[in-house]
Amino acid sequence: ADKRNLSSATTFVSYECSMPTAETILARLVPLFAPGLSPDTFRSRSAALLRDLVGCHMVCFAELHPAMGKLDILFDPHLPGTDAALAGYARHMAPYPCFNFDPTANGGKPFLRGDFLSDDVFYAAPIYTEGFALAGITDHAAMVMPQTADGVFFIGMELVGGSYQPRHRAVMDQLQPHLANAYLLALDFGSLERATADTAVFERAGLSQRQAEVLSWLS
Repeated sequence: ADKRNLSSATTFVSYECSMPTAETILARLVPLFAPGLSPDTFRSRSAALLRDLVGCHMVCFAELHPAMGKLDILFDPHLPGTDAALAGYARHMAPYPCFNFDPTANGGKPFLRGDFLSDDVFYAAPIYTEGFALAGITDHAAMVMPQTADGVFFIGMELVGGSYQPRHRAVMDQLQPHLANAYLLALDFGSLERATADTAVFERAGLSQRQAEVLSWLS
């Protein structure tokens, strides 16, 4: 797995999560969709959004490439003990639908660890004692982004102290479609930056070479 840290911030602010108003969500979405959206800025922007509205302490971006047997994970921020926690997580994740990167978990909607495992079961399980606990993480939630040919993309939200409640999932449900749209746009913008203009298709339609070049870049 490739592991990278997006932020060195480790100061946590804990507060009660409540359902934001439509106006609040709209205001928080403006920075997410601002000019400069790309796969990299999507991660940093969505992490800030989730920390703000959900109240999580660390956001994980996990992209699974089944064909290559590769898992890329980025953290925002990277908590002390995260690497050891990730190793324990990898050893014990397979039996759990909420931990094994199953895009069909909860029908593709955001889910909480508590939707699958009770507190008693989770806190006694090796995936917690040899995994999450090593980074001080006390609870986990996640949402899946639209699948692409490259793999499955999950956003994980980790708490340090306390546990997620249904109100947290309600906020995630509100945010998921907006984050999914931003994710797809970011991928498209990234592809456009790498794309080569194909003028031939327009020249065959009767445009001059220069007209075809301008129209290719506009498209």
